[in-house]
Amino acid sequence: MSDKTIRTPELNNVKKATAIMFAALVKSLEEVNPGLKEAFVAKLDEGYAKIRNDTDDLNALELLSWTRTMITGFDLTGESKAFFD
Repeated sequence: MSDKTIRTPELNNVKKATAIMFAALVKSLEEVNPGLKEAFVAKLDEGYAKIRNDTDDLNALELLSWTRTMITGFDLTGESKAFFD
């Protein structure tokens, strides 16, 4: 973690709420536009790779990772499942 990375409980709460809102939006839109979820996750992965390569901003990476996990249920640890089933 870089010295510039700020991690507080309040920031974690904002990241968690943001991830939940995007997961809910994507899941809702998927119902009327099948295939949207896969397209969104692909763009999310592109954004993650860009941030990882350009800045390595851990807060941004964590937010994107949480959002992806809540939408897809896929987590590298294998412990998570989709937030909205």
